[in-house]
Amino acid sequence: MEEEVASGLLPFTIDGIVRRVPELKWRANREWQELLQATFVELATVPGDTPSGIAAMADAERRLIMAYDVTHALGDLDDATEREIDAVYNRLVEVAFPQAASQVALMVAILQTAAASRQESSASSPLPPGTSAPTTLRPHSRSAKSVSTSARRKSA
Repeated sequence: MEEEVASGLLPFTIDGIVRRVPELKWRANREWQELLQATFVELATVPGDTPSGIAAMADAERRLIMAYDVTHALGDLDDATEREIDAVYNRLVEVAFPQAASQVALMVAILQTAAASRQESSASSPLPPGTSAPTTLRPHSRSAKSVSTSARRKSA
């Protein structure tokens, strides 16, 4: 599998068929990273442990995958299972952020940044003092399980 990644093609199995997605070049990858961050900012107000919250996260994963897959090698993902979509998403995050210590740490940092920017903008918010908009979203549980134990940092 590392040979395929080194060749720039990321293999994914959808409905028993291996499909290969080209790794994004740096500029397109940075744009995808920004899309992922914006998506998590939007999801930060969705309760994470509810059916609607879980569905919102799953839908967001699918949209992010389709945005990454500019060649449409994965198709529309209608024939993919939720687990397959989750596995593809986790791998794309890992590939898109190769310097991240872990996916969980990355998502926590994104959410903290989102919360800080919301606090700055809520200084002029019409909400009563001592109240705030809901901001509960736990890092996606499957991401925590899929984090590799091998070091992902490159030596200088």
